Amino acid sequence: MALKAFFDETGTHAGHPIIGVAGFLYDEAGINQFEDSWKKKTRDLKRPFHAVDCVWGREEFEGWPDPVRMLLMHDLAEIIADTKLAGFVAFIERKDWELWQKINQAEIVKRVGSPYSACLLHCISMVRDVVKHKWPESDVIYLFEAGCDRQTEAEKFLYDLEKNERSKKNLKLSGHGFTSPSNEPLLCAADFLAWEWQRNYTECLEDRALGRKGHWRSEFKPLLRSKNMYFRGLVDASLSARALVNFFNEHQPDN
Repeated sequence: MALKAFFDETGTHAGHPIIGVAGFLYDEAGINQFEDSWKKKTRDLKRPFHAVDCVWGREEFEGWPDPVRMLLMHDLAEIIADTKLAGFVAFIERKDWELWQKINQAEIVKRVGSPYSACLLHCISMVRDVVKHKWPESDVIYLFEAGCDRQTEAEKFLYDLEKNERSKKNLKLSGHGFTSPSNEPLLCAADFLAWEWQRNYTECLEDRALGRKGHWRSEFKPLLRSKNMYFRGLVDASLSARALVNFFNEHQPDN
């Protein structure tokens, strides 16, 4: 069974409190069902769906009433929940990243790269674990939304993984690419998850800081209720382990 994973990033701009990479794993039947349903639901849009614009009524959503935009968000979340095999989010709070940088040697920090690359590679490891358990005969092609300022760095790490057959086999990594939602509509689903996750997580942080109970927004709940959703925060131990793995992959002989 051929599997594909689609991922987008969030919070990589300076000052954002949380940085993450998020997306979904799909099989061919799920991709076909998603694209058909998504196309029908977004037929009034001239450009690929963008979660932040829909939530705040910007760009082509300007002038749309709040209830209409929120209903669309709910419907799109249901489409994703009904068609995916699994969903993944790897994230780190910026304050934790900055603290880890301060207490570790520069060479170790360099081996990890940016929070974006660390989260991206952590997502691949998460997908590997799930695929080995549920679809052990399958490998995965990864598609990431292009445009992150750390894309070149991430591609270097991916090249180091792919140049060695043992690493590729261990990660069940068939290949990767960076492209746009215009070419791969499922990157819109990755955008939905990435943006909604960081929005909900950030608001819950603010609630806790004020002594209030955090809550998940209603348009995000269909994804949380669906099966096979995996969320993992990176901490200093996982970052240090990532540095060792990246060093090992870089120094593997080409096959």
